[in-house]
Amino acid sequence: MTTYKNPYREMKSPCAVALGTFDGFHIGHAAVVGEAVAASKRLGCAAAVFCFRDIPYNFFNKNKMPLICDADEKKRLFREAGVDYLIMPEITRELLSLSAEEFLDLLSKTLHPMFVSCGFNYTFGAGKNGSPDFLYEYFTARGVEVKVVPPVTSDGEVISSTLVRRAIENGNTEEAKKLLGRPFSINTLAVGTSCEGELPCVRQVIREGCLIPKNGVYLTRAIIGHKSWYGITNIRTLCDSAIHRTADTRLLRFPRPVSELYGRKLRIEFLHFLRKEESFASAEELRARLSADEAEAKAIIERDYTKNRI
Repeated sequence: MTTYKNPYREMKSPCAVALGTFDGFHIGHAAVVGEAVAASKRLGCAAAVFCFRDIPYNFFNKNKMPLICDADEKKRLFREAGVDYLIMPEITRELLSLSAEEFLDLLSKTLHPMFVSCGFNYTFGAGKNGSPDFLYEYFTARGVEVKVVPPVTSDGEVISSTLVRRAIENGNTEEAKKLLGRPFSINTLAVGTSCEGELPCVRQVIREGCLIPKNGVYLTRAIIGHKSWYGITNIRTLCDSAIHRTADTRLLRFPRPVSELYGRKLRIEFLHFLRKEESFASAEELRARLSADEAEAKAIIERDYTKNRI
């Protein structure tokens, strides 16, 4: 997949284009992108996605909304979905000031779409005045095929980034997985190691601006390069800060010293919420709790992930 930051760069060949914000890339978003990828194969053209690097809300508001998916995570998910070209510009006043028609004029000129897909609630243009109906009329009048993807529901509710965000903030990993179609994950950087209990522990910093699950202890899977290991991750607030939060992950059966991970990127998938944060009166009490966490984690892996027994 090739990524472009310049929204005015003209593609050399026609595309099937998916439009959206795609924060979280939940199964409704995946349906929009899937329509464009399928159309690209049917029409013999490239599959493209146009979305901003951030969400428009964060451009207009001082108090930023943390992203469910940062730019790197979006790129990974789009690539896995079969997208050939990703046009991901920074949000600018110039782009946001375009009228709905001017915005579609830009896409028409630069992407040469043969097919366009968007969600049922997609808005665009200055003041969010552009609607799926307007997009449909604009492109069909120019001979472009359009697919407006209807709502995707779960338990009677329309799947949205708001629902996903609520599940993650509540530590409801199973609900988040159902809405996303995959485990929720965050990108971290290993900055140190320690020994808590009998398992090696890697300390991580979490990329600023990313949504973080509520504090507590989780069964997780750490993806390091092209390999993965189960782990137990503690999300906590730093003692000297009411804002900054960090992750400590104890890896199960990691074959090498965790010190080798220093400076490496780890993607942490959240599989199951084990317990809330606790305080311990002694080191012995802490070790006993960590041992119980490990036993519970292994039991869940044995029960729910039998293809990857540990």
